[in-house]
Amino acid sequence: MSLREERRRHDRVALQQIVSLISSTCTGDTGALTEDISLGGVLLRTNSCVSEGSELSLIIALPLAITRTSEVHVLCSGRVLRREERGTRAVVAVEFGDYEPLSKFWAKAA
Repeated sequence: MSLREERRRHDRVALQQIVSLISSTCTGDTGALTEDISLGGVLLRTNSCVSEGSELSLIIALPLAITRTSEVHVLCSGRVLRREERGTRAVVAVEFGDYEPLSKFWAKAA
């Protein structure tokens, strides 16, 4: 078992889902494709300008494999832990700092 695996607190699930990133460091194309996700974070493939250490938010559907009840749409906010360039895109690891179900988010906004 590698050191990276030992540090993980949550099971990861392979998930390809298109998401839109919200970050103060980016304008323009903020689309991303998830590669895997857990309750602790997400691995994204993007050509967006998010940089290591930056804060971002995204809306994502957490699958049944993670919630163990039903699919839940959540607003997640977190910090970019690392960014690795791979061809024309980058792989970005995001650690979630906070997330809340969209139903609660929309109730606050109303």
